[in-house]
Amino acid sequence: MTTLGTYDWSLTESSHCINSGDSTDTSFLFPFDFAGNPRIYNSRVDIGAYEFQGDFVPEIDTSGNDGDSTDYSFSLFPNPTNDILNIKVNSGNLSEINIYDAASRLILRKEFAEIISVNMQGFSKGIYLYEVKDKNGLIKKGKLVKY
Repeated sequence: MTTLGTYDWSLTESSHCINSGDSTDTSFLFPFDFAGNPRIYNSRVDIGAYEFQGDFVPEIDTSGNDGDSTDYSFSLFPNPTNDILNIKVNSGNLSEINIYDAASRLILRKEFAEIISVNMQGFSKGIYLYEVKDKNGLIKKGKLVKY
């Protein structure tokens, strides 16, 4: 959470400002937001003073049970991180986070329901791969940076 005075100007994972900025010409933007995060994140720009650093996927089609698809929201933040990593999934099922090092060795596996905070302080600086899944399969996979 980033505050200026008594008001929180940070974007929340449900904000419509996430990835809504014009990314066709970013030459006029400062390279970092007010909190020091990269201004362009996942090749997209947010509208606001702070760039949302989580991964946000509003809808993922996980057809498979009986042909019905389920909408999930997913967020992983902050990314990059130095200490605590938060993962939130609203699948309604027990989920699992797997974190792998650059050599694809499993470093961490944890099950959780809806939200989990992972202490990354003992991890070395570098790039990690993650995957989050539930009983219906893969929800999200991507890269995670520990600084």
